[in-house]
Amino acid sequence: MYKVLNIVLMVLLTSSCSTFDKFKTKEKAVFQDVLPEVSNRELWLNRNSDELVLHPIFASLPLERRKTSQGIEVFSFQNSGGTQEYKSCNLSTYYYSYVKSSSSEGSCNTTKLEVKCSHVFYVSNNKVTDYKKVGQCSDDRIDFRPYDQKGIPVMTDAEKTYWDKLIKFNLAENPICKKTSDCPGGKSCEEGLCRDTGILGHFITE
Repeated sequence: MYKVLNIVLMVLLTSSCSTFDKFKTKEKAVFQDVLPEVSNRELWLNRNSDELVLHPIFASLPLERRKTSQGIEVFSFQNSGGTQEYKSCNLSTYYYSYVKSSSSEGSCNTTKLEVKCSHVFYVSNNKVTDYKKVGQCSDDRIDFRPYDQKGIPVMTDAEKTYWDKLIKFNLAENPICKKTSDCPGGKSCEEGLCRDTGILGHFITE
């Protein structure tokens, strides 16, 4: 059932006239929502500093701690060699884990840590007040977010709402099935979903 989490809009193939004729009088529904943009800095603000030293990726990096004259603690996680690797998953996979309340099992791969990228956190009264990346760093990665008690990177309510709506949209367009007779007219059962004949699915990569 949860395989639908990895299915986006279906692409119409005009491999035959009969297939095209089925759709030329009916406009295909399109999912209009856009995945909200969320910065890792935003998610780390006001988090407890204990989460930094317990983080699955930061815990593997050398940590330099110092305190400013104003009493602000600075946590600097430094990666100078770029030889360490970690498991990286896309956001749809983490959402799959969230709704199943289990560890992620979907679209993941092994990724090397960035060379010469330091993650610097500013902490006051055991709360993160700022977060900056220094050096040769890429855009925010999901895996560098705070993690919840299930061991999954946290998501905002807006992100969860997006995935909820996308799942409902996909189920309405392509219902779950066991055999083609379970599907409405013009659809066949492929990989557990009712799909239009001549339609090819592709996977979420956010």
